[in-house]
Amino acid sequence: MDTTLSSDERADLLAEAMTFDQKLTLFAGSGSGAVAIPELGIPARREIDGASGVIAAGTPTTAFPAGQAIASSWNLELAREFGRIAGEEAHLTGFSGWAGPAADLRRTPFHGRQFATYGEDPLLGGLMPAGVIEGVNDTNDTMGVYSLPKHFVANNQETSRTTMNTVVDERTLRELYVRQWEPIVEADPGAIMCAYPKVNGSKACENPPLMTDTLKGDLGFPGWISSDFNACVTLRAYNSGTDVCGPNFPDAATFRAAVEDGTIAPDRFDDMVHRVLRTYFEHGLIDNPPPGSLQNPAPAAAPLPASVVQEGRDAAYRMAVDGSVLLRNSDDALPLDADELDSIAVIGEGADRYMTGFGSDIVVNPTSTSTILDGITERAGAGTTVEHVEGWDPVRPGDLLPGAQPIPSGVLRAADGTTPGITGEWFGSPDFSGPAVTTRVDDQVNWGQGLVALLATFGYDPSPAPKLPPVTTFAGAPTATRWTGSLNPTVSGTYGLGFTALGSATLYVDGEQVLDVDTDTMDTYSVDRVLEAGRSYDIRIDYVPDAPGQCCSTSGNIGTAIRLDWTPPTAAASPQIVEAVAAAAKSDVAVVVANDYMGESLDRGTLALSQNQDRLISAVAAVNPNTVVVLATGTGVEMPWVDDVAAVFESWYPGQEAGTAVAALLFGDENFSGKLPITWPKSTEQVTEELGIENPVYDVNTGNLTVEYTEGVNIGYRGFDAKDIDPLFEFGYGLSYTDFDYRSIEVQDPVTGADGTSEPGLVRVEVENTGDVAGTETVNLYHGVLPTDEVVTPERQLLGWGQITLEPGATGTVEIPVPLYDSTNRLAYWDAESDAWVTPEGETALYAGASSRDIRLTDSITVGASVVDETAPVVTLGIDPAEPTGEAGWYRTPVTVTATATDDVDAAPAVEASIDGGDFAPVTGPVVFDTDGEHSLVARATDASGNVSETVQWSGRIDRTAPAVAAAQKSRYRVALTATDETSGVQKVEYRYQISVKGITRMTPWLTYRSPVLFGLPSYIKVEYRATDVAGNTGPVRSYR
Repeated sequence: MDTTLSSDERADLLAEAMTFDQKLTLFAGSGSGAVAIPELGIPARREIDGASGVIAAGTPTTAFPAGQAIASSWNLELAREFGRIAGEEAHLTGFSGWAGPAADLRRTPFHGRQFATYGEDPLLGGLMPAGVIEGVNDTNDTMGVYSLPKHFVANNQETSRTTMNTVVDERTLRELYVRQWEPIVEADPGAIMCAYPKVNGSKACENPPLMTDTLKGDLGFPGWISSDFNACVTLRAYNSGTDVCGPNFPDAATFRAAVEDGTIAPDRFDDMVHRVLRTYFEHGLIDNPPPGSLQNPAPAAAPLPASVVQEGRDAAYRMAVDGSVLLRNSDDALPLDADELDSIAVIGEGADRYMTGFGSDIVVNPTSTSTILDGITERAGAGTTVEHVEGWDPVRPGDLLPGAQPIPSGVLRAADGTTPGITGEWFGSPDFSGPAVTTRVDDQVNWGQGLVALLATFGYDPSPAPKLPPVTTFAGAPTATRWTGSLNPTVSGTYGLGFTALGSATLYVDGEQVLDVDTDTMDTYSVDRVLEAGRSYDIRIDYVPDAPGQCCSTSGNIGTAIRLDWTPPTAAASPQIVEAVAAAAKSDVAVVVANDYMGESLDRGTLALSQNQDRLISAVAAVNPNTVVVLATGTGVEMPWVDDVAAVFESWYPGQEAGTAVAALLFGDENFSGKLPITWPKSTEQVTEELGIENPVYDVNTGNLTVEYTEGVNIGYRGFDAKDIDPLFEFGYGLSYTDFDYRSIEVQDPVTGADGTSEPGLVRVEVENTGDVAGTETVNLYHGVLPTDEVVTPERQLLGWGQITLEPGATGTVEIPVPLYDSTNRLAYWDAESDAWVTPEGETALYAGASSRDIRLTDSITVGASVVDETAPVVTLGIDPAEPTGEAGWYRTPVTVTATATDDVDAAPAVEASIDGGDFAPVTGPVVFDTDGEHSLVARATDASGNVSETVQWSGRIDRTAPAVAAAQKSRYRVALTATDETSGVQKVEYRYQISVKGITRMTPWLTYRSPVLFGLPSYIKVEYRATDVAGNTGPVRSYR
């Protein structure tokens, strides 16, 4: 097929050549079950999850930092590099599509999958994923692969995600959630995944206003729309605009029948085929199919080449460094000086393992792993003792439940009286009848599973904490569990003992029933109990997950959800904390690696750290003033100890190169440059009570859940500004090992032409590095309330940003463009009545600073009315050299012609030129003429209003080549000289003799050649000759003997 044709043309030609059955095959299966059509060269539509890389568990791949870490870099090129390597690895492991990036706007800090996304602002959250997609596309010249960003649209919580109804007004939907997707669509992904929830009453994948009118219509998306896993529930999805459903509905027979009987309209089916084939051509899958993608079934993937593995490691390191955010650095506690340290205590169960979330967004089989303990130990060197103490039990999905902290394994003993933990008996019945199917020792009673019970089976739950046994993982009916053992307090006092639970739960202490819960909603329960140190208290917990709709994990419901928790009288009640405090007290520095565990299917019930970590950090800080906390969390967490520690930084889920990256930052080998892509609240209550954002976890068992976005456009920092609430750390916040002074701001207003086109505005901010080390600053630019009375717009909105790296004492200028009327819709609001974006005319305040609250400079920008421009531009030509450098009007050197245009209104008219009589074409720089001959340039310019200038012209003649001259014997005593010049012509030929008279040799003067010259007499040694052309070029002197 002609590869010069467009992807649409090639798709149409291939569709014409396909049989009906072959077209149906395009929609069969998904993932490894997709089917290729090798006779037509059509690869299988095999797609792989993994918003933090390629999740292909059978083949090691690069585990990048989470999307929220990449967003914290505010670096579009870094996002692009992530996409390029992810696309490359997906292709090389045999996949045609990579299901990423995750582009869900962070509406609340409770969203379980927010760590995979790109923040709370639609501009940042749109441009960064767009950069990732552009990176995937960068591979398409040699590697066929497409991106599949997810989830369109308003997919902002995990709780009841498959059944809930999101109610959001039109302006909010378009101004926040759809706006984020406009640059993503412009970046040209091959496909887009539609989300699970209903939006204003209709399932997203079966919602014509969203899929057809908005995504394919207003946004102009040319690829195909693919459902999330089984998100199509009826065949209406196809006629609503979704092109690919699956994997289980519909089956092949149902799909065939729907096409044959017209349930799926014929023109709709043709469009579906075209969109799939177009993506295959546009993204290189036909011309450069992935390895094995033309085979049925798919073969095993080969290991990645060593060069690809190394570039993945290098990129993952850079992203972990640039995405980390320094939150506190009291008295310059960081960076550490290895030469001054004898001992370091590294505390945290995750410090010596690969830390990430759970679910389909993560990479479960990294190409290599550098743990934070590894990194610190290697960087500190042999002269420093590094001691590791775990401090708490492994984090797990159960930690996402609300309520108090789990009882640690250090004070629990199994039924045998010696093994740490508690004995669990798992029954295959809801009434404890019959023998237990599974009996084992669990470290805690702490379960919050839902879909993750299935994800764990496929390896998507990498926490070392115990997993649910098969009896509960795949239960089709309610089960029951009984835990027995003992509680062995080490500190006397009053303890709060209780449950966070859904279903029926009973707690017995020394045979006495102290708590009996039967709840249909997620809630917390507690009872006070005086316990004595040194005593052993028998405990028993009976639990049945029998709330309405709770069963079963296989259906995606919450399933097992219970935690046995406590509120101890002191942190010393935990032996693990006591051990950590002892290690910290004898060390020069204590580094606490605090982590959480977030992922698919569960939202956060609290923003508090789990597993008694807050108590541990406070206790460690009390004995070591040099306590540094490294956070590895999926969102901003509560930090009641923040003022008590020396330093804190957030590494998010830092990927496989966590150790080398974190150590490089701790010891100052790298500088911090990351800034928060989110607003970091002070507490859970600040979000729920002051901002009024409900925690969805408490609705986990609510049937037909409806979530109203009553905050409107005021999410994230907009909401904090609207209610005048101070967060713990604001959007855009991030410290450095150096300081930056914002010196000046200069604003160039955007210009709109009469034809509606516009020239972007430009904001220049001068920044000085006033510190002692080199550093990178990200200048945040915000605009204020828009000049309109039609709607209320936020107090402050991100307008753009720019980055600059400066050596100590250096000053530089950051340039931030301000485009209008493009896919980012800046300085505009959505007008629901006209169903359009409106950019109001007038003056708007500008704020430049280090964050949304740390404003250093202010100014304003004006959007004026469309300018009526009836005056054409003026074109001038610059000629270098200005005059001919040779004789008779000839140039003997290259000539550079520069066409420039000026206009009273348009700052940059478009210049085009006809070169040497050719067609007019755009020129953006100097034109160099360096070949011999006659040349010309005719230039003209067109402004934004369509006015065309008069033409201006230059013509000139260039001869840079000297004439050629040859000598030939004419007769015995005569030599003829012949010269040629193809450009300016021969002007003269000259000759002279070398003669010897009376033993003296000399040269005669140059003579003009007119006829064959005398030669051959005894006194004539040789004749020299040369030629000069009309332009003045003189050739080399030649001789004839």
